Amino acid sequence: MTRFRFAFIFIFFLLVLMVSGQSVFSESISLPPEENELLYLYADTCPVCVQASPEIEAFAESAAVDLIPIDVQDPGNQDLVAGIYDAYDITHRVVPTFVLNDTVMQGFDGGADEPFAVLKEATVETGQGEICSETAENKNAECSDTAPDTTDQAGQNLLGLTGTTVTIGLTDGFNPCSLWALMFLMSMVLRLKDPKAVYLTGAVFILTITAIYGLFIAGTFAIVTNILTVTWLRVMIFLLAAAFALINIRDYFSGKEDLTLAISDTNKKRWIHFSRGRLNQATSPWKLAMAAVTIGLFASVIELPCTAGYPIVWNGLMASAGVGGLQYMSLLSLYLMMYVLVEVVILLLIGRSMQKMSMTNGLAKTMKLVSGTLMLYLAVLLLSGPEAMNNMTLLTGGSLVVIALTLLYVYLARRRA
Repeated sequence: MTRFRFAFIFIFFLLVLMVSGQSVFSESISLPPEENELLYLYADTCPVCVQASPEIEAFAESAAVDLIPIDVQDPGNQDLVAGIYDAYDITHRVVPTFVLNDTVMQGFDGGADEPFAVLKEATVETGQGEICSETAENKNAECSDTAPDTTDQAGQNLLGLTGTTVTIGLTDGFNPCSLWALMFLMSMVLRLKDPKAVYLTGAVFILTITAIYGLFIAGTFAIVTNILTVTWLRVMIFLLAAAFALINIRDYFSGKEDLTLAISDTNKKRWIHFSRGRLNQATSPWKLAMAAVTIGLFASVIELPCTAGYPIVWNGLMASAGVGGLQYMSLLSLYLMMYVLVEVVILLLIGRSMQKMSMTNGLAKTMKLVSGTLMLYLAVLLLSGPEAMNNMTLLTGGSLVVIALTLLYVYLARRRA
């Protein structure tokens, strides 16, 4: 009953965040902008922008145009900023950038007699002046007289996000709940003494839970993207992720056999009874596959308390990096591939040996400890803000160090025991 309450509180918490996020970010800017709407793309860490801001405000007032400042560092503005760059074929994605009535000006020269002559005349597509670009690692603005080539930096960012996705997805895959469900399901299918039946049931089961988990992650991304820039909401996300992490860490050090964030004994009995009933009715490969689908759907529901922490943390990191669209779907697919990799290996081993596999309590607790320490570390990065979350060294390298230190601690603790 306690775990049902936990699941209910978690779902209610997500709904509160979603409603809060929608109310905070209810305003939107349409593209292309209305006539005499001046879009001003800036960054707080750009010194040229600091110099340009009061000047562009004065220009907008004198020219009787509506000034719309857009912070490119705000994760909630990432899609809008990308849309502006794409809509006007802006190759060099730098700040400050100004758009007025289809006229684009980049850079700002405070020493010029008329620094906004390009906008005033509305005859030249691009202007000249000092330009600031942001490095993804430290968010410090770099100024130059020409627009820099950001291809290498973008490639480094994508590589870092890919490494982080592989690390988190694989760690999330070492989940005692989902692994137990797969192993027990395979033990029931082994009675058929048919490797094809084992592979079919296991593959359909894995695909089902992967699809459900993918939908859950994608759904939480829409919520996290809208609320990450609001400080108190980001703190709430941190507290939620930290709660999952600390519970997992506590389970490792407690002397109890049962894990807190696990499938309850009652749900285990229900799932076993449900699975046996479906498998006993499966008299053909088609019915066996359909049985695996329904069993997977049931398992996805009862596993939710075990897996809900990582999607929130990972989505927060993706939102902070401005990931969206096709790139997000690609990284999500990679995450899911890593998540089920362990289960695929287990399925292949069981299908080849035709023998049961089980999980010891010690192994399950070790998985929980690694999961908890990594989740807590990533939650701290989320709380620290965009600067820390966009630091690829802290994100990917730090995650690997946390995992390595945790495993080293487990090894040394067992040697002393």
